[in-house]
Amino acid sequence: MIRAGLFKDVDIALTWHPGDETHVDTSSSQAMVDMRVEFHGRSAHAAFDPWNGRSAVDALELFTHGVNLMREHVQPGVRMHYAILEGGAVPNVVPDRSAVWMWARDSTRAGVDPLIPRLRAIAEGAATAAGVTASFAVQGGSWEMLVNMPGARVMHANLEALPPLVFTEAEQEFARSIQKAAGVEPKGLKTAFDPIAHPPGEPEGGSTDVGDVSWVVPVLHATVTTSPEARRGMPGRWWPAPG
Repeated sequence: MIRAGLFKDVDIALTWHPGDETHVDTSSSQAMVDMRVEFHGRSAHAAFDPWNGRSAVDALELFTHGVNLMREHVQPGVRMHYAILEGGAVPNVVPDRSAVWMWARDSTRAGVDPLIPRLRAIAEGAATAAGVTASFAVQGGSWEMLVNMPGARVMHANLEALPPLVFTEAEQEFARSIQKAAGVEPKGLKTAFDPIAHPPGEPEGGSTDVGDVSWVVPVLHATVTTSPEARRGMPGRWWPAPG
């Protein structure tokens, strides 16, 4: 949408995210680069003639091991996580193909960019060690959010001018049932507005393409109560977590 010029005549962009409270967001997001790494080897029968095979999974294991060793030698704000997409089909065949999907994040894009050549070098080294070939593709990514404090104050003033949120008793009871199941105090859905955070806080643990938009047009971002407060002290991205 940015490349197509769809924001050229936009003065300001308003956006929101579901959460367990209502407030104007004054924290940035994390910058992120999305990569796919593939290894291509040669299949062979794992019992009859494994010496004729070249395992793509061997390279994948070397790559992920290298990434995990790299964690000690990056800045504290860096996050690297991956999912193995392909790792062979059956155990009695040397796998000729493997793939891993990886994200690298930091508080700014300037912190992420130096990670890419290091990860590429680990992939190439893993391929060399396993006697296979590697492909390394940057599939996308996003920049950190530029926080607009003057706009955030205006948005907060408008929130204060609105009446409190209203939920039906059935909605509150449903929220309390989720909280009970999650092992937290059953308070129900929060209806009050939270004060604006000033100065802006540290980047939150997530990435969003809304950050890209904030570099071409001012963005004002809010969180709005839609889910019960059931994630405090618990891992995100689980079933009671909003968003």
